[in-house]
Amino acid sequence: MSAHSVLGVKQAVTATGEGDKKELIRRAAARVIASQGFGRSTIDMIATEAGVAVGTVYNYFHGKDDLLRHIFAVEHGKRAAFFSELEKRDLTAMERLAQGLGMHLCAVAEDDSAARIVLQEGLLPHPCVGEARGRGRVLAVFVRSVLAAGAAAGELRPANPDTVAALITGAVQGLLEAYLLGVPDPGGRRVALDDGLSELLALLRIGLEAAK
Repeated sequence: MSAHSVLGVKQAVTATGEGDKKELIRRAAARVIASQGFGRSTIDMIATEAGVAVGTVYNYFHGKDDLLRHIFAVEHGKRAAFFSELEKRDLTAMERLAQGLGMHLCAVAEDDSAARIVLQEGLLPHPCVGEARGRGRVLAVFVRSVLAAGAAAGELRPANPDTVAALITGAVQGLLEAYLLGVPDPGGRRVALDDGLSELLALLRIGLEAAK
């Protein structure tokens, strides 16, 4: 097992075992679709990438659409489970927000294939991508919940949680797009998720924390 970290938030990565062929195929499909595009990707290519027979892919999935839906469902599930766990921890609103955003970015750093697919295919009227964008609201719902609870507890200043959640998730999306596209920072380096999240959290503390 290895782990990736963004601002100290670790995302454990467990090696796929021989028995977990479905996850092996999912990861292979994500890599192929991210690199080739959905339209050009084939089940043959995915099977080759996964090191399995074409028939094995069809043992688990009906086709490319089914695979793409599963890729996004797994990514959604990771975040939903982590956000649910955060709700049970004794954390301040800003700590909960930092850990939630950190996990979201950490999951992309560990495997950016699904994020690349949404970015590349986002302009196409593919129903699976539309569903993925809908599932992506799990982050906005989490952020809104943290903001509302923080304001109720007097930790954060009163604000419209829907509006602020939209602003925060938009900033995170912009950071991810800059990271995935390799946009350089003013120093000519590729935008780093750690640095971007640090800057975002610093701005949020200034703008959101209640006066003491």
